[in-house]
Amino acid sequence: MAALPAVRNGVAALYPLSRSRAFVTTVKQFCDDTEQRWVSQGAGLALFKLQYTKILAPDVNALLAFWRTARGAYDATWSVDLAGVTYNNMYFTDDNFALTEVGPGLFSVTLACAQWRQN
Repeated sequence: MAALPAVRNGVAALYPLSRSRAFVTTVKQFCDDTEQRWVSQGAGLALFKLQYTKILAPDVNALLAFWRTARGAYDATWSVDLAGVTYNNMYFTDDNFALTEVGPGLFSVTLACAQWRQN
């Protein structure tokens, strides 16, 4: 399984890092328009917003090459290791690689990704 490449100092993401959870919910609707809902997966799926600020061109090239390999939001078979926890079955939630030059030779990139199923 492919992994998100490490950038500055050998880490996969820089701070600030936004992390949240999404839960897959099953809804059963009855004939009298009442509903019953329950969580169909236990711990929830991870959602991340990875913000890379003031990174160098080699790090941008590594991220862009990985993003192109994953074909944007198409490939959902890669993983990311954050704080010693590996999140598998990740995909990018956006098909745009928005790159901003913030200084001479320094760039900023924000990548949004999510799990589509648990490990």
